[in-house]
Amino acid sequence: MLFSKESIEPKLNRQLPGIEAHKIMSPKGRELTASSEDRKHTKDSSVLILLKEHNNKLITYLTKRNANMRNHPGQIGFPGGMRDKDESLQDTAIRETNEEVGFEKNNGRIISELSPLFVPVSNTIIHPFTAITNSDKLFINSPDEVEKIIKFPISDFLSADSASSATVYVNGYSARVPAYVYDDEIIWGATSMILAELIELLR
Repeated sequence: MLFSKESIEPKLNRQLPGIEAHKIMSPKGRELTASSEDRKHTKDSSVLILLKEHNNKLITYLTKRNANMRNHPGQIGFPGGMRDKDESLQDTAIRETNEEVGFEKNNGRIISELSPLFVPVSNTIIHPFTAITNSDKLFINSPDEVEKIIKFPISDFLSADSASSATVYVNGYSARVPAYVYDDEIIWGATSMILAELIELLR
């Protein structure tokens, strides 16, 4: 295997670049840390970054949100969601990934946690976990939430010039933002910022 857990795990358990990596893909003017007032009311969510070798490439699975969703319709992200009361952040990532794309806990192994990411628009802290899997048994388990599963080839984006920019439309306004563009899909915002840290660690 070109991308084995033995080669990937040490890289993902190094010192995290955190905000310095997030800045690479941060839209202009975006807050990167929560203020002391915001921290009193932040909510926690978790996402799962599933890593797998596929056709001699390292891929991860992204989801495109249903266009009818109230929040972030049509946008692309990692499977995940809000933490339930008394639930660990890791368990949240696994549960939400199962609910969205049918991932079973025994089909993978958590290997690291990446830097938390503050999302100002929802006053949420996203906690990303990485996991190695050999399974390809994912499917759209929640069509009300997920329109499409994307096999994103991380290994194609490891060069320093892999990031680009794109125009996105949010609430009737357009903006030019840093983005990863793949298969006519625009990956930006929190998802691209999490990817940026992952890519920095894997380089």
